[in-house]
Amino acid sequence: MSVRSLFVGAAPWPHQVAAFEACREFIAAGGARGLVQMPTGTGKSRIIRALAMWAAAMRQPVVIAAPWQEILDQFADDLRRETRTPFYIDKAEQRRPAAALLILASHATLWRRLHLYPPRSLLLFDECHHSGRPARCNLQSLARFDQVLGFSASPWSPECEEIYGGNVLYTYPLSRAVVDGYVCPFMIEPMPEPVPDPQRFELYFCASNNQARQFAAANPQTRYLGHETQSADRTKTLARFRLGEVLRLYLNRCLVEGFDCPEVDRVFIDKGTQSELMLYQMAGRGLRRKRAGRFFRLSCFDAGTVFRALERAG
Repeated sequence: MSVRSLFVGAAPWPHQVAAFEACREFIAAGGARGLVQMPTGTGKSRIIRALAMWAAAMRQPVVIAAPWQEILDQFADDLRRETRTPFYIDKAEQRRPAAALLILASHATLWRRLHLYPPRSLLLFDECHHSGRPARCNLQSLARFDQVLGFSASPWSPECEEIYGGNVLYTYPLSRAVVDGYVCPFMIEPMPEPVPDPQRFELYFCASNNQARQFAAANPQTRYLGHETQSADRTKTLARFRLGEVLRLYLNRCLVEGFDCPEVDRVFIDKGTQSELMLYQMAGRGLRRKRAGRFFRLSCFDAGTVFRALERAG
């Protein structure tokens, strides 16, 4: 089975082929734990899907695990377009058939039903920076499977690298992705004061949910999104944002991961955090490649810390 046949649609980018081959060789050699890190917008999910289809074609059970339902839904939509291989989403009342080869599950569902998964399954663990030692349920998930590949857009912690045995299979530096044209050029600016009238396609990360609600109430054509927002309202708001009808979204910890909208060209970080991983995730919402002539503007109070977070990504 050729690599090209596993990447349905447009031809894969060179770095995607290199990452896929590194993972395939590691799996074929019986490797137990491996890591792949690629910036937002460089096609990490496409590599995960190609590996899943390759493993299923080899009759090896494979599990794609992601932290949030939105990411799982996107995986499912893409797989429906790309393959006729049956797959199952393990959640709520849905249960995977015993003979299923390709399973999608959230990190939480995987942990709750861990005993039902055969250890010989290949686990493709998206957003693997959640594998730190405080997340004991994720550590138990990793211990269940003979082979686990962890994927992240964020530079992981030394602790996470240790959990994966120090086996870094492939990294794609952010600076190289910008030069190669797969990630949007960016500039870091100080936060404006006072908050100006919003432009289109802006994300504004606030210090608290209350602050986000207050800002949204005071600024027309903006909205607040939080984890408590009802699913239907969330879907409607995101759809209007993508169309440019909602100019700016005010957030706290919502949409930090798994939200892809290439039109986002400005991100505000109006909250203090010492977590470089969190800063990179927030900044990453604007890194996807945009139409010619557009670039990504990042506004923040602590430019030094944000710069170091991006610098760690290469």
